This record gives sequence, structure tokens and C-alpha cells, in this order.
Amino acid sequence: MKIKNKKGRVAIALLGIIMIFLLSGCNTDEAVKTEYRNVKTLLIANTDQSTFEGLSGNVTPMETVKMSFKIDGVIERIFVKEGQAVMKGDLIAKLKDRDYNLALDAAKAQYDAAKMQISKDIPNLLDQAKAQLELTQLTYDRVKALYENGAVSKSQWDEISAKLIVDKSTYKQAQDAYEIATVQLGQAKAAYEMAQKNIEETSIYSPMDGILLKKMSSEGEVQGAGYPVVALGSVENMWAEFGVTDEQINAFKIGEEMPVYVYGADVEVKGIVDEIGALADEKTRLFTVKLKLENKDGLLKSGMIAKSELQSEKSGKIYVPFLSVVHLSSGEIVYLYDETSHKVKACPVTTGVLLDDRIEILKGLAEGDVLVIEGQYQISDGEEVMIND
Repeated sequence: MKIKNKKGRVAIALLGIIMIFLLSGCNTDEAVKTEYRNVKTLLIANTDQSTFEGLSGNVTPMETVKMSFKIDGVIERIFVKEGQAVMKGDLIAKLKDRDYNLALDAAKAQYDAAKMQISKDIPNLLDQAKAQLELTQLTYDRVKALYENGAVSKSQWDEISAKLIVDKSTYKQAQDAYEIATVQLGQAKAAYEMAQKNIEETSIYSPMDGILLKKMSSEGEVQGAGYPVVALGSVENMWAEFGVTDEQINAFKIGEEMPVYVYGADVEVKGIVDEIGALADEKTRLFTVKLKLENKDGLLKSGMIAKSELQSEKSGKIYVPFLSVVHLSSGEIVYLYDETSHKVKACPVTTGVLLDDRIEILKGLAEGDVLVIEGQYQISDGEEVMIND
């Protein structure tokens, strides 16, 4: 009886084990079920609509003038500071003029002496020489008649003939002296006027309303003629200068309106395309485009950063979110999703220009591809994933 009970207990125990196994077997699928990573996808399509390309540039004066003295000298004073507004005709800088004043006094003295000579001394000599010549000529004519009639001796005839020659020479010298004095008077006048002009040139004045952009010299410096002292800029109108690529340059048209935002002034103003460069910079390979900006309120300052947007047609080009491109040491890749296998595939790509938060794909993608745009940094090539809509 004991043996029978023992066998019964064993049977019951075995039955319990079998039941546990069967019950656990019912949940096997759930226990071994794989948890897939969630990703978000985007269907690739060519962009045939207009796009906007960001432009960054600087505000500069439309008109810039580098001012210099026309004569050498020592700078006595510069009357304006950098950033200071000036009006047309304002005194900008002055040279020390003592030496030029001395030269002016000397030139004036020479000019006065030349005028005195041409107005009194030379005319008196000329009048005297002319009167003497006329008197000698009259005497010569009389003596000649007497000599021909034998009334005077040959020595008397020779004497008056010689005197006539001398008086003609004296008169000619007086005429020449007058001509020389006239030339000397002109030279003295020119020297005097130049000395006066030099006094004027010791000061330079603003040729326009504007602002002092930069001082290039300091008070007390010896300044050479023609060397820039200051740079002035017109501020009524400004330029927004942008560097653009050869692909963008032909999209600009003279007179076209474009909005321009200026960071420093925190304003958006209307820009008019005013100049389009025809030669690219040798280093940057960018062309310069200048937009005219009104600055009547003076808010825009030279050097402020400006931005604008170029609207252009990008027909047939593919743009994807910038962050969907994974940058590896071996190159750039994206992950494409296969709707049949539910797996992703790493696909090498070649990228182009960056437009805000999107980037152009030049090679590697085609219309109809399903691109992973979220979760791409958590997956690997060939992995099965779950779409998170």
C-alpha cells in the first residue's frame, strides 16, 4: 500500500511538471519576440518648386572717398573722429602753414616788384629810348641832306650815322626789356597764385555729407602729398554686398527688389540689385552682388552683417533633411527602408549645397526611395526596423 501511494505521488508530480511545461509553452512566442527599433521615414521626390537660398554679406557705404593733402607738410590737427557725421564743406584736417605763409610773402614781394617794373621803370626807359631815336633820326635826315650838298664834312656825317645806329640798338634793347619784364611779371603772378593756392591746400574739407570711416594719419605726422589722411563714406544710401557662386550669379537682375535683414540695426529693408560683378574673386571664387539700401534714418552702419534670400528654381533636384545624412570616416551615407523586408540599407551619397536645414543630394538617391529621417543614428545596415508614423 505504501508502494502504491508512492507511485501515485510520483505520477502526480510528473503530471504537475507536464502542466507547467505546457503552460509555459503557451507564452513562448511572447518570450522570444524581438523588439524592433522605431524609425521615421520620408518618401523621396524631386523638388520642382521654387526654393530660397540664404545669402550672408556686409553693409558698406555706396560712396567712399579717401581724402589727402595735395602738398607736403606736418599735420596740425584732424577735426573729426571715427564714426562722426560730417556735412559737406566741414573742415576735416589742417597742415601747419607757417612755411607756406613765408613763401606767400616772398612770392607777393616778387610779384609787386615785377608789377612796378613793368608799370613804371621799363616804360620810362622805353619812352626815353624812343624819343632819343626819333630825335637822332630827325638830325640824321638833316645832316644827310647837307652832306649830299657838301655843306657838312664826312666826319660829321659819320658821327650822326653812328649815333643813329646806337639809338636804334638802345630802343630795341628797351623793347626787349619790356617783353622780358612782361614774362617775368607772368611768372611772378603764377608763383604768387601758387603760393596762395598752397595756403588753401593746407586745409581739406568734406566733399559730401557722410561719416568718417577711418583715420589713417595722426596729428604731428609728416604727411606726403596724395597720401590718405581719412576715409569718408556716404551714409544716405548703403550697399549690402554679398558673395555668390557661379550657379547663383545669373539669377540676379539689375533693379530687382530683394528683402535684406540687417542684424546690427535689427531691421528688414528693401534692397535693389544695383551692381552685379562680372569677375570672381581669385581666392573665394565668388562674385560680388551689391544691393542698394536706403538709410535716411542712419540706422545702417558700415560693417553690419546683412542677410537675404535668393529665390531660384531647383527643378529635378533632391533635397533631404540635413540630419538624415550620417557622416562617417569613410564618407556620407543615408539609410533607405525596404517596405517588403522591413529592413534598412546603408546607401552612400554625394551631397551638394546646404539650404537652411536641407541638403542637396547629387548622387545616391532616386525618386521613390524611402529615406530614414529619424532614428538613423541607432540602426545598422540590414537591420529590421519598425516604422513610427
